[in-house]
Amino acid sequence: MTDVDAAILFADLSLILLLARVAGRVAYRLGQPAVIGEIVGGVLLGPTLFHGALAHTLFPVGVRPCLNALADLGLVLFMFVVGLEVDFGRLRGCGRIAAGTVLGSAAVPFALGSLLALHLLGERHPASRAGFVLFLAVAVSVTAFPVLARILTDRSMSGTWLGTIALTSAAVCDLFAWVTLAGVQVLTGGGGRTHWMVLLVVPYGLLLFTCGRPLLARALSSGRPGGPASAGGLAVVLTGLLVSAAVTQALGLHFVLGAFLFGLVMPREAAGLKSVLLPRVQFTTTLLLPVYFIVTGLNADLSRIGRSGLGDLGLILAVAVTGKFAGTWIGARSQGLGARRSAVLATLMNTRGLTELIVLSVGLQIGLLDRGLYSEMVVMAVVTTVLTGPLLRCFARPDDRLPMRQEQEQEQRHERGPAGPRGRGAVVLPRPAFSGHPAAVECRAVASCRAPSDTAEGDWRMTKGAPAGATAEPLLQMAADFYKWRTVLFAVELGLFTALLDTAMTPDEVGDRFGIDRRGAGDFLDALVSVGLLERADGAYRAAPVAARFLDGEKAAYLGRFLQQADARWSRVGEGLLTGEPQNGARPGAGMFVRQHRSRQEWRAYYGGMDALNGPSGRALGDAFEWGTVKRVTDVGGARGNVLAELVRAHPHLEATVFDLPAVGPVFTEHMAELGLTGRVAFRPGDFFHDPLPESEVVVFGHVLHDWDVEQRRHLARRAFEAVAPGGYALAYDTMIDEDRRTKTNSLLVSLNMMLCTPGGSEYTPSEGARWFTDAGFAEVSHRPLAGDDTLLVAHRTR
Repeated sequence: MTDVDAAILFADLSLILLLARVAGRVAYRLGQPAVIGEIVGGVLLGPTLFHGALAHTLFPVGVRPCLNALADLGLVLFMFVVGLEVDFGRLRGCGRIAAGTVLGSAAVPFALGSLLALHLLGERHPASRAGFVLFLAVAVSVTAFPVLARILTDRSMSGTWLGTIALTSAAVCDLFAWVTLAGVQVLTGGGGRTHWMVLLVVPYGLLLFTCGRPLLARALSSGRPGGPASAGGLAVVLTGLLVSAAVTQALGLHFVLGAFLFGLVMPREAAGLKSVLLPRVQFTTTLLLPVYFIVTGLNADLSRIGRSGLGDLGLILAVAVTGKFAGTWIGARSQGLGARRSAVLATLMNTRGLTELIVLSVGLQIGLLDRGLYSEMVVMAVVTTVLTGPLLRCFARPDDRLPMRQEQEQEQRHERGPAGPRGRGAVVLPRPAFSGHPAAVECRAVASCRAPSDTAEGDWRMTKGAPAGATAEPLLQMAADFYKWRTVLFAVELGLFTALLDTAMTPDEVGDRFGIDRRGAGDFLDALVSVGLLERADGAYRAAPVAARFLDGEKAAYLGRFLQQADARWSRVGEGLLTGEPQNGARPGAGMFVRQHRSRQEWRAYYGGMDALNGPSGRALGDAFEWGTVKRVTDVGGARGNVLAELVRAHPHLEATVFDLPAVGPVFTEHMAELGLTGRVAFRPGDFFHDPLPESEVVVFGHVLHDWDVEQRRHLARRAFEAVAPGGYALAYDTMIDEDRRTKTNSLLVSLNMMLCTPGGSEYTPSEGARWFTDAGFAEVSHRPLAGDDTLLVAHRTR
């Protein structure tokens, strides 16, 4: 490579990363996964536009081998992550619906794909006719579970019952696809190798599972601090990964199979593996995969499809969409799932994305696909993934994001056997085919602490090397808090509190209804009594008042969905910290809440939870400020008007207005009618980043500023200054951080939470908030405690 080629390579890499970022953002704004934008951007930079002149200019022949090498490295890392995220232990116990889904979503498209291949064979001459038929059948059967997992997170369906079934089924389907793809390569001769060499992959796979896995477990848990988080552990993993990819490539199979196998055999029990190693590898893939999309685009020329190609493309799309959708729908319906929910599941399983591109690249390299058919299949991969969002909006309902209702749970009785005295089958809530909460690794480590012999102080000491006076109690308390969290969350997922709202049950009755084993039922229920969520009398359990109010799925103040969403976000805290990206699919702009909550039912569920969280501060605001001389007050981003409802009840003379997005208006009107305050609080629709705020004497920002980045907060402070006349005030309250950033732990964690759920949000200190308002023109800014961890800023405009 010449110096000029090297310079062009670095320039190309910077261009690729920039375009990937822009294309991903555009896709997000259109309601699509970022990967769709990156794939489309890669195709458009290829020979599709301007007869290839753009591609030849930007990516000359001299740098393409290097781009291919970087793309292959990104592919190896990606397939390793795919294999690593498959959890065999969680593929069990998903019940009849998962089995029906897997069978239908694999068998029907596989059969239709075989017929499609026989039709297409009439005008093509692939390296192997049998291999071509088998390959095309696999290609239309694939579901991309990495992209599917991201879509579920964006749609707040991660961890839900339907999301779990979809992820588990996608994992099994992809395992089948990769095994079949290895068979396809055997049929085609393994890229020029003799068949017996290709078959060596069988003993190689056995060697990895029988010898490689124990050796890896020993290397990654050898007592070094941090396990695989250390440089040595990371080197072991990467070395083994690259060697495995090289072995399968040398045997005549594609290197992606070696990377996938190595991910499968990684020991899941290694400390810190998922919480530390996985985010680092994923971060690297975000840099290298855009290069792979460019290489894919260089091989796809959509301009040469032609009329006959359009006919083939239409047929491919019809077979891919119809086969996958119909197969999944029939499989789920055959096991008793309702028609609409079966359609939601079918829509999710029709996602193909990046996994499909990898399969297609293998077919192109081993001579089964020509460039024309490859281009058509790339279009199919993009279109089927793009359809997922609109079809979900068509079929999905808000309750698909909540735990399964009891009548649906009764249908999912698992073959585990009798659970109670009447011998009824047990309900088994399926778990996703991926490892769970990353904090579990930390808690297992904390729980391994042991109490030494009694000391003079009578406390638990850390092991050797601990400073004098240091105890394990803070860490053990963190572990106990985590146990509480998981226990409460499981009760929410069961719908336990709704079931115990009007009917008291004994442990045996709870076990019989929910499939909880008798061994743990009593401890489970008594633990919920101890945290104040259940009440026990005469051996029977009933929902406590706090659970009846906030954990009953039928009530407007239901917080269960909030807890589930928080768990989903915080299970990805490592990725959030490494990338700085929100982990719930939030995208920039004032409309991010509208995009996340598209129907009135979703708005009601969201604001019901927010009202429960914000209620104490709203009530305290009436006493924290002198309202006697105020006539007009505007709550910016005031949602359903709960805060102003409290204010006008305490101070009837106030003229109160909520200023929020137009989509909130119907929910506001409905809520004011429920409170009997119709006409007492007005609603003014608008976007506070683009529209002027209503003129008022007091403008309130309640839990608003922390949603946005610093420049947006400055903008809102200027808007407030323009809205209030001299003598007026701006009030802002959030869970502010102490100035020393040391004592308010909850505020710091809430700030991390804002990073996980907003593109630019965070908590801030009172002095930082005061500076934004003084820069906007307010002369005097003070702060005072409000309620709980909230702090109130009071900014006064004197001129």
